[in-house]
Amino acid sequence: MLFCIYPFLEPPPCQTPVDLAFIVDASGSIGSKNYLKEKHFIKQLARSFGVAPGQSRAALVLYSNSASVKAGFDQYPTLEQFHKSVDDLPYEKGFTRIDLALEKANQEVFPQARKGVPKIAILITDGKQTKTADSKGLREASEPLRRAGVRVLAVGVGSGVDSDELRLVTESDDDVVVAQSFPDLLVQIGNLTSRACELAGECKSAHLGGSGLQSGSLLAQE
Repeated sequence: MLFCIYPFLEPPPCQTPVDLAFIVDASGSIGSKNYLKEKHFIKQLARSFGVAPGQSRAALVLYSNSASVKAGFDQYPTLEQFHKSVDDLPYEKGFTRIDLALEKANQEVFPQARKGVPKIAILITDGKQTKTADSKGLREASEPLRRAGVRVLAVGVGSGVDSDELRLVTESDDDVVVAQSFPDLLVQIGNLTSRACELAGECKSAHLGGSGLQSGSLLAQE
């Protein structure tokens, strides 16, 4: 499947309101400079989805050794407020516990999603899941999100990512985006926005057409 690319241009706003959670990598391998670039990418995406009261909402889950919710859907309703919450994210360093972040998003973020609104999680990472005695496989860790109707888009940055591992958290190969570097990631904003908007629009159209919700639907469960 092909998507339009908007190199170095701010992508057009997504017209379909969504509940969008950013799952943000704050592990040690990112580095402080790239962490700032990761934040810029998140703010640009939030703008492209039209975060605003009564429109799209955004949340933040930060992960490294552990995972925590830094912004809920109702916490920062305006784009300016959300951007400040992104700027305030601490750089924790540490490991890459993607599994804990997926669990946190499922348990504490998406239960607050609106009914009838597409639900999307954007996972950002520059490396592989850290394997420990208590870590879960990413397929297992992401399954509750899929059952809840959340579509996960996985964004890998740099040479340390494993696209096959990222594919474990998504429903389609098209839901995995890999960038060579964080500057290159900004070029991918158009692709990612186009993909998410397409998914949200298709799901909304199906819902309005009375087709009923299917497993893996983006719409919040009634």
